[in-house]
Amino acid sequence: MSPTDDADRPTTGVADRATGEIRILEANCSHCLLNPIATAIHLPPGRLKEFVREAQEAETHVVCHSTTPPFVPEGYPEAMCRGYIDAYGLPAVVRLALSAGARLVEVPDPAANRYVPNASPAQEKTP
Repeated sequence: MSPTDDADRPTTGVADRATGEIRILEANCSHCLLNPIATAIHLPPGRLKEFVREAQEAETHVVCHSTTPPFVPEGYPEAMCRGYIDAYGLPAVVRLALSAGARLVEVPDPAANRYVPNASPAQEKTP
């Protein structure tokens, strides 16, 4: 779960060069790593801190896992994690793109009201 863990997975990216849009989730997903409520994904002790440090050192954003398989079909447009951006701000490369004319587009959580893989029964949602 580091910025490089999914390096072999096909990616759509969070930006659309043709439209200049950079996608960000409109709100924290219900199981966001940075969401302090009980439905957040559980990580081993210290893993969240390590994950955030890795992303900050790479000067990058975090892709919301709700916009990646198995939550959505392959090729679904990815979006930046709202929880990460709200907590740590937009990375410099995104700020630079915005200053050059790109624009942020808020998108809904595509995994809302769907089955959540590996969730407890209380966390599962069906369409």
